[in-house]
Amino acid sequence: MGATEHKAVLESAKICERLGSDVIVTDHIAEAVGPDTTLVSMMLVNNETGAVLPVDQVVEAVKSINPETLVHTDAVQGMLSEDINVTVLGVDMLSLAAHKFGGPKGVGLLYVRDGTDLEPVIRGGGQEMGRRSGTQNPMGIVSMVAAMAATVADRAAFRERVGAIRDTFEFELASRIPDLEPTTPDSRTPQHAHLRLPNTISETTLILMDQAGLCAAAGSACQSGAIEVSHVLKAMGWEKRAAGEAVRFSFGWQSEMEDATRAAKIVADVWERAQL
Repeated sequence: MGATEHKAVLESAKICERLGSDVIVTDHIAEAVGPDTTLVSMMLVNNETGAVLPVDQVVEAVKSINPETLVHTDAVQGMLSEDINVTVLGVDMLSLAAHKFGGPKGVGLLYVRDGTDLEPVIRGGGQEMGRRSGTQNPMGIVSMVAAMAATVADRAAFRERVGAIRDTFEFELASRIPDLEPTTPDSRTPQHAHLRLPNTISETTLILMDQAGLCAAAGSACQSGAIEVSHVLKAMGWEKRAAGEAVRFSFGWQSEMEDATRAAKIVADVWERAQL
Protein backbone atom coordinates (compact mmCIF):
# COMPACT_ATOMS: atom_id res chain seq x y z
CA MET A 1 0.00 0.00 0.00
CA GLY A 2 1.00 3.59 -0.44
CA ALA A 3 2.44 5.65 2.40
CA THR A 4 -0.20 8.37 1.89
CA GLU A 5 -3.19 6.09 2.56
CA HIS A 6 -5.93 7.05 5.00
CA LYS A 7 -5.36 5.97 8.59
CA ALA A 8 -8.31 3.58 8.25
CA VAL A 9 -6.22 1.53 5.82
CA LEU A 10 -2.84 2.01 7.50
CA GLU A 11 -4.16 1.02 10.93
CA SER A 12 -5.98 -2.00 9.48
CA ALA A 13 -2.70 -3.10 7.92
CA LYS A 14 -1.10 -3.09 11.37
CA ILE A 15 -3.71 -5.62 12.50
CA CYS A 16 -2.83 -7.82 9.52
CA GLU A 17 0.80 -7.53 10.53
CA ARG A 18 0.04 -8.65 14.08
CA LEU A 19 -1.81 -11.63 12.63
CA GLY A 20 1.31 -12.69 10.76
CA SER A 21 1.00 -11.06 7.34
CA ASP A 22 3.90 -9.21 5.76
CA VAL A 23 2.88 -5.60 5.09
CA ILE A 24 4.83 -3.27 2.81
CA VAL A 25 4.19 0.48 2.80
CA THR A 26 5.86 2.02 -0.22
CA ASP A 27 5.73 4.84 -2.76
CA HIS A 28 6.40 2.31 -5.54
CA ILE A 29 3.57 -0.19 -5.23
CA ALA A 30 4.07 -2.15 -8.45
CA GLU A 31 7.76 -2.67 -7.69
CA ALA A 32 6.85 -4.31 -4.37
CA VAL A 33 4.52 -6.89 -5.95
CA GLY A 34 5.79 -10.45 -6.10
CA PRO A 35 4.50 -14.02 -6.50
CA ASP A 36 3.31 -14.10 -2.87
CA THR A 37 1.53 -10.74 -2.86
CA THR A 38 -2.09 -11.29 -1.83
CA LEU A 39 -3.51 -7.77 -1.74
CA VAL A 40 -2.67 -4.24 -2.83
CA SER A 41 -4.64 -1.27 -1.48
CA MET A 42 -4.46 2.19 -3.04
CA MET A 43 -6.71 5.20 -2.55
CA LEU A 44 -8.37 6.87 -5.53
CA VAL A 45 -8.30 10.39 -4.05
CA ASN A 46 -6.17 11.52 -1.15
CA ASN A 47 -8.36 12.79 1.67
CA GLU A 48 -5.94 15.56 2.67
CA THR A 49 -4.51 16.93 -0.55
CA GLY A 50 -7.27 15.99 -2.98
CA ALA A 51 -4.74 14.38 -5.32
CA VAL A 52 -6.37 12.02 -7.84
CA LEU A 53 -4.22 8.92 -8.13
CA PRO A 54 -3.76 6.68 -11.22
CA VAL A 55 -5.43 3.58 -9.78
CA ASP A 56 -6.16 2.07 -13.21
CA GLN A 57 -2.50 2.28 -14.20
CA VAL A 58 -1.35 0.71 -10.94
CA VAL A 59 -3.89 -2.11 -11.30
CA GLU A 60 -2.62 -2.83 -14.80
CA ALA A 61 0.98 -2.91 -13.57
CA VAL A 62 0.13 -5.12 -10.58
CA LYS A 63 -1.88 -7.61 -12.64
CA SER A 64 0.88 -7.84 -15.25
CA ILE A 65 3.26 -8.97 -12.51
CA ASN A 66 0.85 -11.20 -10.58
CA PRO A 67 -2.68 -11.67 -11.97
CA GLU A 68 -3.74 -13.37 -8.71
CA THR A 69 -3.02 -10.30 -6.57
CA LEU A 70 -6.24 -8.61 -5.47
CA VAL A 71 -6.45 -4.82 -5.67
CA HIS A 72 -8.63 -2.71 -3.38
CA THR A 73 -9.18 1.02 -3.72
CA ASP A 74 -10.41 3.38 -1.04
CA ALA A 75 -12.62 5.60 -3.23
CA VAL A 76 -14.31 7.34 -0.29
CA GLN A 77 -13.00 10.80 -1.13
CA GLY A 78 -13.67 10.52 -4.86
CA MET A 79 -17.40 9.89 -5.19
CA LEU A 80 -18.42 13.55 -5.34
CA SER A 81 -16.29 14.58 -8.28
CA GLU A 82 -14.74 11.53 -9.97
CA ASP A 83 -16.33 9.14 -12.46
CA ILE A 84 -16.03 5.81 -10.65
CA ASN A 85 -16.30 2.70 -12.80
CA VAL A 86 -14.94 -0.55 -11.38
CA THR A 87 -14.49 -1.99 -14.86
CA VAL A 88 -12.38 0.96 -15.99
CA LEU A 89 -10.40 0.96 -12.75
CA GLY A 90 -9.94 -2.80 -12.92
CA VAL A 91 -10.10 -3.21 -9.14
CA ASP A 92 -11.32 -6.28 -7.28
CA MET A 93 -12.71 -4.30 -4.34
CA LEU A 94 -13.79 -0.70 -3.81
CA SER A 95 -14.91 1.12 -0.65
CA LEU A 96 -17.27 4.10 -0.34
CA ALA A 97 -18.71 5.98 2.66
CA ALA A 98 -22.16 7.55 2.35
CA HIS A 99 -21.46 10.67 4.40
CA LYS A 100 -18.92 11.83 1.82
CA PHE A 101 -21.62 12.29 -0.83
CA GLY A 102 -24.61 13.50 1.17
CA GLY A 103 -25.77 10.20 2.65
CA PRO A 104 -26.09 9.26 6.33
CA LYS A 105 -23.11 8.71 8.59
CA GLY A 106 -22.27 5.17 9.59
CA VAL A 107 -23.25 3.62 6.25
CA GLY A 108 -20.79 2.39 3.65
CA LEU A 109 -20.39 0.20 0.62
CA LEU A 110 -17.87 -2.45 -0.35
CA TYR A 111 -17.86 -3.58 -3.97
CA VAL A 112 -16.44 -7.10 -4.35
CA ARG A 113 -15.78 -8.57 -7.78
CA ASP A 114 -17.51 -11.90 -8.47
CA GLY A 115 -15.33 -14.82 -7.53
CA THR A 116 -13.39 -12.94 -4.83
CA ASP A 117 -13.33 -14.91 -1.58
CA LEU A 118 -13.35 -12.87 1.62
CA GLU A 119 -13.05 -14.17 5.15
CA PRO A 120 -15.72 -12.42 7.28
CA VAL A 121 -14.53 -10.37 10.24
CA ILE A 122 -17.96 -10.23 11.90
CA ARG A 123 -19.71 -13.59 12.16
CA GLY A 124 -23.22 -14.49 13.20
CA GLY A 125 -26.41 -14.66 11.17
CA GLY A 126 -24.71 -14.58 7.79
CA GLN A 127 -26.23 -11.33 6.53
CA GLU A 128 -24.78 -9.51 3.51
CA MET A 129 -23.97 -12.76 1.70
CA GLY A 130 -22.08 -14.03 4.73
CA ARG A 131 -19.50 -11.27 4.55
CA ARG A 132 -20.72 -9.16 7.48
CA SER A 133 -23.21 -10.56 9.94
CA GLY A 134 -25.55 -8.32 11.89
CA THR A 135 -28.99 -6.80 11.42
CA GLN A 136 -28.96 -4.60 8.35
CA ASN A 137 -29.91 -0.92 8.26
CA PRO A 138 -32.45 -0.59 5.41
CA MET A 139 -33.09 3.11 6.03
CA GLY A 140 -29.38 3.88 5.87
CA ILE A 141 -28.84 1.71 2.80
CA VAL A 142 -31.75 3.24 0.86
CA SER A 143 -30.65 6.75 1.85
CA MET A 144 -27.12 6.02 0.65
CA VAL A 145 -28.37 4.77 -2.72
CA ALA A 146 -30.55 7.87 -3.14
CA ALA A 147 -27.59 10.12 -2.31
CA MET A 148 -25.42 8.19 -4.75
CA ALA A 149 -27.94 8.61 -7.57
CA ALA A 150 -28.20 12.35 -6.89
CA THR A 151 -24.41 12.67 -6.78
CA VAL A 152 -23.91 10.94 -10.12
CA ALA A 153 -26.63 13.06 -11.75
CA ASP A 154 -25.11 16.28 -10.38
CA ARG A 155 -21.43 15.40 -10.75
CA ALA A 156 -20.59 17.39 -13.89
CA ALA A 157 -22.32 20.51 -12.55
CA PHE A 158 -20.64 20.02 -9.17
CA ARG A 159 -17.19 19.87 -10.75
CA GLU A 160 -17.75 23.02 -12.77
CA ARG A 161 -19.41 25.14 -10.07
CA VAL A 162 -17.37 24.06 -7.05
CA GLY A 163 -14.14 24.09 -9.05
CA ALA A 164 -14.78 27.72 -10.00
CA ILE A 165 -15.42 28.61 -6.35
CA ARG A 166 -12.22 26.87 -5.22
CA ASP A 167 -10.18 28.52 -7.98
CA THR A 168 -11.53 31.96 -7.01
CA PHE A 169 -10.58 31.32 -3.39
CA GLU A 170 -7.03 30.37 -4.36
CA PHE A 171 -6.68 33.24 -6.86
CA GLU A 172 -7.71 35.85 -4.31
CA LEU A 173 -5.47 34.32 -1.65
CA ALA A 174 -2.48 34.26 -4.01
CA SER A 175 -2.93 37.98 -4.67
CA ARG A 176 -2.42 38.69 -0.95
CA ILE A 177 -0.08 35.93 0.24
CA PRO A 178 3.32 35.76 -1.47
CA ASP A 179 4.63 32.22 -2.04
CA LEU A 180 1.25 30.61 -1.36
CA GLU A 181 1.73 27.00 -2.43
CA PRO A 182 -0.78 24.23 -3.22
CA THR A 183 0.50 20.90 -1.92
CA THR A 184 -0.91 19.19 -5.02
CA PRO A 185 -0.73 21.56 -8.00
CA ASP A 186 -1.60 18.97 -10.65
CA SER A 187 -4.46 16.44 -10.78
CA ARG A 188 -6.79 17.06 -7.84
CA THR A 189 -10.48 17.24 -7.02
CA PRO A 190 -12.34 20.56 -7.38
CA GLN A 191 -13.50 20.57 -3.76
CA HIS A 192 -10.03 20.50 -2.20
CA ALA A 193 -7.68 23.39 -1.48
CA HIS A 194 -4.69 22.14 0.50
CA LEU A 195 -2.34 25.08 0.81
CA ARG A 196 0.94 25.95 2.47
CA LEU A 197 0.65 29.32 4.22
CA PRO A 198 4.33 30.31 4.47
CA ASN A 199 5.97 31.29 7.75
CA THR A 200 3.09 30.13 9.96
CA ILE A 201 2.19 27.24 12.25
CA SER A 202 -1.00 25.50 11.16
CA GLU A 203 -2.26 24.97 14.72
CA THR A 204 -2.13 28.72 15.41
CA THR A 205 -3.61 29.52 12.01
CA LEU A 206 -6.55 27.18 12.61
CA ILE A 207 -7.33 28.72 16.00
CA LEU A 208 -7.33 32.24 14.57
CA MET A 209 -9.48 31.21 11.62
CA ASP A 210 -11.93 29.47 13.93
CA GLN A 211 -12.22 32.65 15.99
CA ALA A 212 -12.97 34.52 12.76
CA GLY A 213 -15.73 32.05 11.85
CA LEU A 214 -13.89 29.93 9.28
CA CYS A 215 -13.48 26.17 9.69
CA ALA A 216 -10.47 24.42 8.15
CA ALA A 217 -8.19 21.51 9.05
CA ALA A 218 -4.58 20.42 9.23
CA GLY A 219 -4.13 16.75 8.42
CA SER A 220 -7.16 14.52 8.00
CA ALA A 221 -10.42 16.31 8.79
CA CYS A 222 -11.75 13.22 10.58
CA GLN A 223 -8.68 12.50 12.69
CA SER A 224 -9.43 13.41 16.28
CA GLY A 225 -6.98 15.82 17.89
CA ALA A 226 -4.69 15.87 14.85
CA ILE A 227 -1.91 18.36 15.63
CA GLU A 228 1.07 16.35 14.40
CA VAL A 229 2.56 17.02 11.00
CA SER A 230 0.58 15.19 8.32
CA HIS A 231 1.89 11.70 7.50
CA VAL A 232 0.75 12.38 3.93
CA LEU A 233 3.03 15.39 3.49
CA LYS A 234 5.87 13.52 5.19
CA ALA A 235 5.47 10.72 2.66
CA MET A 236 5.43 13.30 -0.15
CA GLY A 237 8.85 14.48 0.99
CA TRP A 238 7.89 17.78 2.57
CA GLU A 239 10.20 19.19 5.23
CA LYS A 240 8.69 19.23 8.72
CA ARG A 241 8.42 23.01 8.93
CA ALA A 242 6.82 23.41 5.49
CA ALA A 243 4.41 20.54 6.19
CA GLY A 244 3.47 22.24 9.46
CA GLU A 245 2.34 25.30 7.51
CA ALA A 246 -0.24 23.43 5.40
CA VAL A 247 -3.99 23.85 5.88
CA ARG A 248 -6.88 22.09 4.16
CA PHE A 249 -10.00 23.91 2.96
CA SER A 250 -13.03 22.06 1.58
CA PHE A 251 -15.89 23.23 -0.65
CA GLY A 252 -19.21 21.56 -1.37
CA TRP A 253 -22.80 21.78 -2.59
CA GLN A 254 -23.67 24.62 -0.23
CA SER A 255 -20.62 26.74 -1.07
CA GLU A 256 -21.24 29.99 -2.94
CA MET A 257 -18.87 32.32 -4.79
CA GLU A 258 -19.19 34.95 -2.06
CA ASP A 259 -18.02 32.29 0.42
CA ALA A 260 -14.76 32.03 -1.52
CA THR A 261 -14.21 35.78 -1.41
CA ARG A 262 -15.09 36.06 2.27
CA ALA A 263 -12.96 33.04 3.22
CA ALA A 264 -9.97 34.35 1.26
CA LYS A 265 -10.13 37.65 3.13
CA ILE A 266 -10.28 35.87 6.50
CA VAL A 267 -7.34 33.60 5.64
CA ALA A 268 -5.23 36.48 4.34
CA ASP A 269 -5.96 38.57 7.44
CA VAL A 270 -5.12 35.61 9.69
CA TRP A 271 -1.91 34.94 7.76
CA GLU A 272 -0.75 38.51 8.37
CA ARG A 273 -1.34 38.08 12.11
CA ALA A 274 0.06 34.55 12.38
CA GLN A 275 3.41 35.00 10.66
CA LEU A 276 6.40 33.98 12.76
